[in-house]
Parts: sequence; C-alpha cells; structure tokens
Amino acid sequence: MFIYDDVELANMTVQKVTLWRQYMQQVAVKNVAKLEFILGIVHGITESIGIGGYAHVQEKNAEVIDTLETVRAYMRAAEADAAPYEGEGLWPAAEPWIAMRNWYPDAYARVAAIVEQLAAGGLMLTPTEEDIAGPMAGDIGKYYQGTNIDAKNRVRLFRLAWDLIGTQFGSRQTLYERFFNGDVVQLRQRRFATYDYSRADASLELFMQELENGQ
Repeated sequence: MFIYDDVELANMTVQKVTLWRQYMQQVAVKNVAKLEFILGIVHGITESIGIGGYAHVQEKNAEVIDTLETVRAYMRAAEADAAPYEGEGLWPAAEPWIAMRNWYPDAYARVAAIVEQLAAGGLMLTPTEEDIAGPMAGDIGKYYQGTNIDAKNRVRLFRLAWDLIGTQFGSRQTLYERFFNGDVVQLRQRRFATYDYSRADASLELFMQELENGQ
C-alpha cells in the first residue's frame, strides 16, 4: 500500500491500523530464531576451546541465554495481552512490542560483541577450507583440533562465527538490527513523551500520602 501526498492520512494509518503490531510478531519470531542460532555458536565456541570453566565465560553465555529468553517473554506478553480489534481477530498488545523494539538493537550489539570476545584471536587465525585440503592439512588437523571437536569442524565453527560478526554480511546484520525500526534515540524520546505514567504516578502519590499521614 502506498499513500501519496497525504501526510495526515499516512500518520493516521500508522496510528490506527493494526499492521505494525502484526509485523512485530514476525520480528519477534525472527529475533528468537536468530538468537537461538547465535547461542548455538556461542556455546559451540565455549565447548570447542574448553573455556566453560571460567566465570566470565559462563556469564557471557548466560547473557545470550537471557537475551533469548527476554525476547520470548516479550512475545508471550504481547500474545497473552492481545485484544480484539474492529472486525474478527486479535491484535497483540502494544507495550511489549514497543519495549522490545527500543531494547533489542543494543541487546543484539552486545550479543555480537560476546561472540567476538569468546572467539577472540581464533577469528583472525582460522584456516580456510582450502587450507584444510592443502599441504598443511596434517598440521592443521594436529594443532587446530579443539576439546572434543576435530580441526575441520572447529574451522567451520569459527568461520561461521566470523561470518556472523566480521564479514560484510555480519556487519550489515548488526547495522540492520540497530536501525531496522528506526533511530533508537528518537524511539526512546517518543516513549518518554507518550508513555502512560498514571499507574506509576499513583503509586508514588500513595506512598507520599502515607508518609504525610505518618504511616
């Protein structure tokens, strides 16, 4: 659908039509699928080089897990609080989607940084498939094997991690997640300006009144 030369109609469409709540459902599903895949890479790196015993490594793995489960929680909250709209059907609740939209760009950047930090120098020194099949195959098989993983699969794992964060494709993915829904600063400004503070203000007012009454 295209709206030409009618700013008022375009703005009203964004505000009134349920489309954005529906496509945010697809965004959430995409985020879950991508984070599950990244968690597999992070856990694979951790296991392949035997660093799972370090506290900071466990913490970073847990960060990725929590990011994944937070997106799942946003999605379930939007579904659980879905409400009828005009006509037949439901639209997901808006608040969880807005919160996810404003939070996820920084969360994804952090997850990408964790992949980089855990793989570390291994990303710079990873052989290629051609190296594995070339005259250095014996040395690579001997010296590049990991903990419970042979050299060939470790090479593939680390090159996959590099594709995710270091190549043109990976860099575009990070850029995509940062700006997919717009500039985060402006989105948060809008959140500040339009959020319904009534429950929070009432909670504070009740507490202040109790202090005034000496309770």
